[in-house]
Amino acid sequence: MIVRPGGLLVRAGRLLLMRYTYGGDSRYNIPGGKPDPGEDLRQCLIRELTEELNLHVKPGKLVFLVESIGGEREVLHPLFHLEVSGSADPLLNQDQTSALEVLWLDAVQVRQLTLYPHIPDALARWLEGISPDTPYLGRVDQPWAT
Repeated sequence: MIVRPGGLLVRAGRLLLMRYTYGGDSRYNIPGGKPDPGEDLRQCLIRELTEELNLHVKPGKLVFLVESIGGEREVLHPLFHLEVSGSADPLLNQDQTSALEVLWLDAVQVRQLTLYPHIPDALARWLEGISPDTPYLGRVDQPWAT
C-alpha cells in the first residue's frame, strides 16, 4: 500500500484543490504527495506544497484517514488541516507538478467533482463545519479518469 499524505487548506470557506486532466477528463487532487525516504508525513507535506505551489505550510490536526482502491492501486491518505505562513496565494510550479491549475472551491462545487481521494461528501460536510466522528473513513472505490 502506498502512503500519500494530503493537505486541507481552506480560505473563506473554500478548499484548495489541484486540477489535472487524464484521458480528456478533469480530476481534482488534494495537494500532497509521497514521502521521500526518511521523511515523516508532515515533512512530506511541507516539502510538497513548497515545491509544487510555493506555499509555506504548517500541518496541523489529522482530519481524515482514507484508503482508496483503484484497480490494483491501494493508497492510504492521511489528510491534515494546513495553516499557511506567509502568502496564501499558491503559485503552480510546472517543473514540479503536472497539475493544470489550482482552484479554491466551496462545498457545493466539491460535491460535484471526481476527487483524489474520492471523498467529496465528507470534504463538503467538513467545509460546512461538520466534523467526522472519527478521522477514519474506511475504504473508497477510486473512480479514475481514463
